Amino acid sequence: MEKDVKMSRIRLVFALLVILFVIAGCAAKGANSPESAKAVTQEPETEAESTEVSIAENEDPSVGEADEHSVVADNSETYAAEVALPLYKKLCGKYSSEIDGEYEVLEITEFGGNLYAFGGNAIGEPESEELELYSFWAMEIFPENQDDLFSTDSDELKAGIMSFSIMSNFGKYWDPPSVGTIRWTKEGIGFEGFDSSFPFSGGTPARPFTLDERVADTFPYLNQHAVVPASELMGFWKETNSDVPVYLEFTEDGNVLIYRKDIGSEVRFGCGGYQVSGESEIEGMMNLLGSGTMPNAFTVGLKQNGDTLTIDTGSDAGELAELFFEGIQTAQFVRIRADEIPVITLSDVKEAGFDESRSYNAWEDADHEEAE
Repeated sequence: MEKDVKMSRIRLVFALLVILFVIAGCAAKGANSPESAKAVTQEPETEAESTEVSIAENEDPSVGEADEHSVVADNSETYAAEVALPLYKKLCGKYSSEIDGEYEVLEITEFGGNLYAFGGNAIGEPESEELELYSFWAMEIFPENQDDLFSTDSDELKAGIMSFSIMSNFGKYWDPPSVGTIRWTKEGIGFEGFDSSFPFSGGTPARPFTLDERVADTFPYLNQHAVVPASELMGFWKETNSDVPVYLEFTEDGNVLIYRKDIGSEVRFGCGGYQVSGESEIEGMMNLLGSGTMPNAFTVGLKQNGDTLTIDTGSDAGELAELFFEGIQTAQFVRIRADEIPVITLSDVKEAGFDESRSYNAWEDADHEEAE
């Protein structure tokens, strides 16, 4: 009898253990089911959506939404890093504005904090891999206050824009500065308040421009050579034997930027790749802002002695020798910092004045008179 009772107790305990094990297994299965996983993953998605909406609600409505080709940063860390940049850095990039398959495009670049852009018209489709320009012009962007360019707190720039192109008016400025405001957001840029000489949209800056990496490169001859030049050459250099000096920048990835700005005249700004072709010689290919992709091959002698540099343009510098050095055979340079490059402001340009006889309208009128 006592033995039967013990056996009954053992069977009862064993049954209870089995029941508890089954219940525990079912709970674990429910926690790992697809439905449960979906419920867990939905929470951070909702949080991200909330953050995205919050940012969008605080954006300037004058700049439109980015399309599938936009390079807008999707995560908040990247966006925060962009916001912390000085304004001139934030404005640099490729942009497009589209209506009915017709694109207005531009790429903003800089040299020493001075802003320049290559703009034009292009035809493309939403699936086009690249937007090639069929008409183009250069834009010089002069800040009303140069401190705004280097501000990390501001997202707008009051500035004047002057345009020119090798395609018209003998490469001279079209008009005096068109003054307005350029506004930056993470989606792109907007232009506000510019007058009828503004080069886009028939003089009416109504449409926003969104970031678009499909826009053709302003300087397609960059990064042409795999061999990295000597590090001693890297950095900025200023010509010392000229009243309107040439500035150079040699980069670590084998590119050279050449820049000369005479206030009151169109900027001369070229970029391209180069390589060392001899013991004291470099050669390469570049194009100039406002001249489309027209290539300029060059070969120049070069001698460096610490923080001084001598360039012998010789007879193989091509058009660059005349454009930048105006026939000078030997140019002397000294190493400088980037912040020693002067920033040209709107007041500088206004003080220099605008020669109306150089304008597009004056050239067009003269052309009509000659035809008559």
